[in-house]
Amino acid sequence: MKRSTLFLTLLLSMLFMGMQAQDTTQNFTKTHKVVLIARAYGDSVVLRWAPQDPAIWMLGNSYGWYINRSLSESEFNQQTGENPDVEKTLNYGKPITPYTLEEMQTAFDSTNLFAGAAAQALYGKGDGKADPNSGFTNYVFRKDQEQHQRQFLAYLAAEGHPDIATALGLRFVDYDVKNGQWYEYTLSSPIPERFATLYEPSILVENKPYVRQEDEMMPAVNIKQIDEYRAIIYWQRNKLSGYYVERSMDGHKWEKLNTMPVYGYDPDEGAFAVHGDYIANMMYDNVVFFDSLLLKHSYKYRVRGFDAFGDYLPFKESEKFEMIDAIPPVPAVILGCTPKDNITCTVYWQKDELEDDFDGYVLTFSDSPDGPWQNVSDVIERKATQYTDEQAGERGRGYYRLFTFDKMKNVSFSGTALNNIEDVIPPTAPTGLKALVDTNGIAVFTWDKNPEKDILGYRVFFANQMDHEFVECSNGLAETNEFIDTIDWHTITKYAFYYIVAEDYSHNVSLHSDTIAVPVPDKIAPTPCVLDDITVEGNAVVIRWTKSASTDVMYYYIYRKFKKQKQWQLLQVVEPWQIAEADHIVMIDYPEPSSSMYQYCIEAIDDFHNSSGREGLANAFVREATVLDIPIEVNANVDKRNHKVNLSWSYKYDGRRDHYGVIYRSLNDGEYVDIANFRRGETSFTDDNVKVGDRASYYIVLYLGNGQRSTPSTSVSAKL
Repeated sequence: MKRSTLFLTLLLSMLFMGMQAQDTTQNFTKTHKVVLIARAYGDSVVLRWAPQDPAIWMLGNSYGWYINRSLSESEFNQQTGENPDVEKTLNYGKPITPYTLEEMQTAFDSTNLFAGAAAQALYGKGDGKADPNSGFTNYVFRKDQEQHQRQFLAYLAAEGHPDIATALGLRFVDYDVKNGQWYEYTLSSPIPERFATLYEPSILVENKPYVRQEDEMMPAVNIKQIDEYRAIIYWQRNKLSGYYVERSMDGHKWEKLNTMPVYGYDPDEGAFAVHGDYIANMMYDNVVFFDSLLLKHSYKYRVRGFDAFGDYLPFKESEKFEMIDAIPPVPAVILGCTPKDNITCTVYWQKDELEDDFDGYVLTFSDSPDGPWQNVSDVIERKATQYTDEQAGERGRGYYRLFTFDKMKNVSFSGTALNNIEDVIPPTAPTGLKALVDTNGIAVFTWDKNPEKDILGYRVFFANQMDHEFVECSNGLAETNEFIDTIDWHTITKYAFYYIVAEDYSHNVSLHSDTIAVPVPDKIAPTPCVLDDITVEGNAVVIRWTKSASTDVMYYYIYRKFKKQKQWQLLQVVEPWQIAEADHIVMIDYPEPSSSMYQYCIEAIDDFHNSSGREGLANAFVREATVLDIPIEVNANVDKRNHKVNLSWSYKYDGRRDHYGVIYRSLNDGEYVDIANFRRGETSFTDDNVKVGDRASYYIVLYLGNGQRSTPSTSVSAKL
């Protein structure tokens, strides 16, 4: 805590606390804190104190305060013999209490505002709000609020005014001291313990003439203009309590601007609302003062600060300051707009006062009376009273506004005026029409917004065939670039056709957009696939299904499971383009050998997600194969230019039965999976499904029929 601003911080907190409801069941047995500070001057020591709680402040006013003084331990050890001045109660043993009302009237002039505030805090009548008849809780709250306000008023009057602090019983001066001596002061009060228990503060003081530190000096005074008429005078907050501000226009004659001190404080929500973020944020580190100033005048300010002991510093002067002209010229008044042949429009205006620094006009235009505004003209000279817009017809119907500016680029503007020109130019045809249709026939249409600013909306048209007459289906204007329609799926056609037109505020209609064909929802499931053949060679299962007879199939889903399981596992997805030249769908599977039977099925899905059902059921047993040791040599070469791996292999097998091999691959140390098959006699394979940076490993297994297979070859690796 900055010591000399301690009382100010305390008194401000008293006010804020008084605005909140307090606990009506306050425990008076707790220890209450009293703040004690001191300052030595060589010939005297000044003590200031302040109870934090308003109730303790009021009890202290009645019972008073004692100040005990003793030499510090180090000083006492230097004494020889008994010294009656080692420890004693100051103020002749009489408790320090505030002046009576009569003593205040005698001690102070009736014009002393701070003495009046102190007397009001001590002896003034209540505000009448604490009415016992209003209920106990409300009464306690109002009395508590009143006590906080009285304490705040008393501390405010004492801050920077030693005589008022003495009159309030919050200050004492010890003149019976020696220069260079160390003293310890302790503050206490005879307040009965049944009311309160006080923490008795002590402070150690070396009685030397006070030397002011840098952070107790008056900081530099700065000035900043904040609007057309006002400036803010500000200086950095430090350990000083309050300030008085004076202003001069000639540097010799000074005018006092405040009768009550200016204090620094942290901004609250109200400060941000009134002053804005920039100035409110300044208040965290600066004391601020606002002043209204005239143009073309020079000003200087000086600020004088004081601390909690009532010591005043010399004035600190600012540099000279002059306001910058931020006052805009008086705006012109638009008298009217006269269009001609729907091509040009002349705007007329009047400006009664042509200020000395008035510099000219700029005419602007907008489609809306709220803007945004675009320049119609360059700078129009100051004596002009009209301007003809040669492109008014191209702009269409809209609003003019005349901006007025001076030599300092301060700007004002007129009201708006409608040009009343007739728009005969239709909008451009809409673009980007698209549709998204779900299985229920709900179609969502979207398109690009037109570039014109005067678009009123869009109309959507529909037909079942391209050579039919298109009819409007939007039932009025669509104000956005989105429209939802329901397509009738009972029609015999496979597509519905749509286009849109744009309409502007003058009801000019554009050419229609491109026409799009929207698929009519298909509710008919595709025909199922039929099982044609199934064979098991070793652990290879080969299944053939006939293709669906439907022409709109998008996918074939092939599933597998154990016979006793209920859940099918999706094994493979086949698209029609992959089997375009074949009559059948052929699948080769290499399941793990098992004593349980495998089952397979296939499902056809069309472009509207209709399903044929899982049909073409096939059963297969895959037994554990007999493993033969057949040496297989595998080589891998990297084709970095084409991002491929070329595999080659060789082996010796003299069996009469036909056989085949399976190539397994691992990418980047992942799991090995089969990637290709090869027939007897094939000795090479190119893997083009790898990317730069991949590390691929390969091995080969031969399947020999009758449940026999070879041991896996040694793996080879390739790095792209």
